[in-house]
Amino acid sequence: MEYSPVPTWEEYEIAKCNGIKKCTVDQRINVYGWTVKDAISKPLFVSLKKLYAKQWELAQQNGISYDTFFSRIKRYNWNPDDAATTPVLSPIECTKRAHSKTDIITPSQYRIALNNGIGKRTVRTRVFVLKWEIERAITTPPNIKHRAKKEAI
Repeated sequence: MEYSPVPTWEEYEIAKCNGIKKCTVDQRINVYGWTVKDAISKPLFVSLKKLYAKQWELAQQNGISYDTFFSRIKRYNWNPDDAATTPVLSPIECTKRAHSKTDIITPSQYRIALNNGIGKRTVRTRVFVLKWEIERAITTPPNIKHRAKKEAI
């Protein structure tokens, strides 16, 4: 059985100068399996407000909330400067962006599809799920032969 390394009193003093308590050093070594060097030198947890103090002040001046600022940094891996300076989208802008990605089929194309006997839902499935080209999706007639066989059974 291999024993954990034991720090010397000088190493405890170095840790104390770094703001790390003796019990924290012991816990890091015995519980977490850290090396003595890491246990006495790695700083304790620093809050994000202290770590990004300048950017947080800038974000407050730009009207960006705490949750938005820190989720941009942590969840979306944004640069802190970009997270503080990029304005928050309004609900209307969010809706427009969401619809711009899904509204690629125009109403006139839906009319052409209906004239060809293809429903709106079928066109959307062909374009978004099956990844068909729009022209093919609105002109290829639905497969009615197989549908009749299923209904007969």
